[in-house]
Amino acid sequence: MENLNGKWTIGKNEESFYEYEYFDTKEEAIEFGKEYEGFDGKGFYVGQIESIPMCAGSLGVQVIEFIQTVHADNDGEYGQDYLDDVKREHIEELDKMIEKAVLEWATKYDYHPKHFFVINIEFIESDKREVEIENT
Repeated sequence: MENLNGKWTIGKNEESFYEYEYFDTKEEAIEFGKEYEGFDGKGFYVGQIESIPMCAGSLGVQVIEFIQTVHADNDGEYGQDYLDDVKREHIEELDKMIEKAVLEWATKYDYHPKHFFVINIEFIESDKREVEIENT
């Protein structure tokens, strides 16, 4: 999927933006919005896209806890204290390794989030009648 971060989009209200029309500039979005048939002619919203990064950081503790659970389940009392003494710096190293691997995997198979935030939202007045008069 194309990187949409920084592009502009349009919508009928401040919470619902079209997920198929993207523009390089705010001005392009406004011009499209003024001509777009889906609006009732009373105005629309324009906003800038802010990508949402994949949350793949700080997973080391969860991975260690999962490994501990598996060993406790499989090895009984002998596995209950396995990995209880992992040093903080080793967890931080594991965090970085896991994050790198997950992000590479997500990039390879295009699993990065497709949803996004819309910021810098502004209402644009557009009376269709004025637009029609200008175009004649």
